[in-house]
Amino acid sequence: MVKSLDNLLESLHSDKNRIAFLNRVYTPGNVEIADSILALTTNSSVLEQETDFAREHKVSQRFASLARRFVDYYVQNNLDILLRNKVFAWGDKEIADYAISKLEEKGQENPLESAGDIAQSFGQEQRARQLLERVLDVQMKKKDKYAFSPAFTCVKLGRFNEAIDLFMQEDYHWLDRALHVAKGHVPERVNEIAQIGFDRYAPGFHRQETYVECAEVLGKLDKAKKTLSHEAKKLKPDSPPRFYEGLVASLVKLGLNNDARTAVRKVAAYQFQEARKRGNDMMYVSFHDDQKELARLYEIIGEQAPVKDILLARIDAGLNNDWHPSHYEQDIEQGYKLTGDNAFLERKLLLFEKEQKYDEASKLASELGNAKLAESYRTMHQMISTMPQTK
Repeated sequence: MVKSLDNLLESLHSDKNRIAFLNRVYTPGNVEIADSILALTTNSSVLEQETDFAREHKVSQRFASLARRFVDYYVQNNLDILLRNKVFAWGDKEIADYAISKLEEKGQENPLESAGDIAQSFGQEQRARQLLERVLDVQMKKKDKYAFSPAFTCVKLGRFNEAIDLFMQEDYHWLDRALHVAKGHVPERVNEIAQIGFDRYAPGFHRQETYVECAEVLGKLDKAKKTLSHEAKKLKPDSPPRFYEGLVASLVKLGLNNDARTAVRKVAAYQFQEARKRGNDMMYVSFHDDQKELARLYEIIGEQAPVKDILLARIDAGLNNDWHPSHYEQDIEQGYKLTGDNAFLERKLLLFEKEQKYDEASKLASELGNAKLAESYRTMHQMISTMPQTK
């Protein structure tokens, strides 16, 4: 006689062992197993799967009960953004109202903001605005430290002048936001902001893109060209390449291509100097991350050869040193898109082989004109396909 689930669980010596057993035999929609798990612990994965299963199969009463429990768990554990996105996906008005009320009860900035987003998504404009006003009240108490937070909320509320003032209270980095808001909603303030951005610019410290945008507004591009040309000539790199992308892109935008190339050469020299100090250990992903940033600078100035060499070196390091493919597979796609060089497809072939994706490897080998290799991969794929499947 088959023992009942309760009897089986009683034979185990701890809740930990009971939970482990139940998780092994659980499948979505198995109500008895799921409820036994949830009686012992709030397993967020099981809770989410059961809630989704109940919704998809139109078990409305169970969905409502589980969804409320889901909301309670996510609110208690400060998972406001994840909860908000889940409520969006469910599209259930009653659960949305429940989530809004639970988030609102916390009275804190992030839960209130998520509650406002949910209200907005479900067409509750007045309630969304009321929640945003509460968010703003909380944020304004901290505006001396984080003025950008209430600035964004003011934009949502249509209080554009206040948003501009708050963005301008922050450092130079936020001036472009103020300029963007002014261009879209308060055009009479555009020149005021541009003048501040132009006058306050400090080479080596501030964003060159913002400076050039301000110069465009004021009709002072000639002055901006002189300033950035001088900055490029005086440049002494001491940071990773990403810190110089704004300068290089701005120089190119202004037609100062020689100065842009000079800046990139300096950054490259610094990077190779740093690599020598570190022994240029090809095992380090960080070294190749820096080199990838350098490739981006070469891409901006229109030089493809260094981009190709850097990306291929990064891909080869990944293949040879067993990096996870997520570290370099995008480089394969990017490199081929930029250069059209089959060397990148050959690396893709090696990646398919490494991951035992012989069917995909066979198709790619055919595209590369290597019929013999394509046939070998196809045979390997067929051999694996005919193997008995074992658990």
